[in-house]
Amino acid sequence: MPLGRSLALLAALATQAQAYDDLLFTEDFFPLINARLDPIIFPGQVSAHVHHVIGSSAFIASEFFEDSQTANCTTANLIDDLSNYWSPMLYYKWKNGSYSAITGDGGSA
Repeated sequence: MPLGRSLALLAALATQAQAYDDLLFTEDFFPLINARLDPIIFPGQVSAHVHHVIGSSAFIASEFFEDSQTANCTTANLIDDLSNYWSPMLYYKWKNGSYSAITGDGGSA
């Protein structure tokens, strides 16, 4: 392939990659709480397992949309995001049979 065509192809690919990057964004969070709460599966009850929760200060055991709007703050870097996000807590099982929580510094969405 002639050098001119190769450079044109490379420029076109770079432009497409940049356009794709412009469509993506991430939001970073600090941890809020680790708790046995799951407002969707076990509303108002203790959950069967622990969740790692990030997001608004309004996270409660029986959260509804209206509750999330009462938040005073968020652990997100976008202060207008008053949503909550939670995922199952991960644990490492040691050879002696004990467990240690695998903690992170937050999360990204």
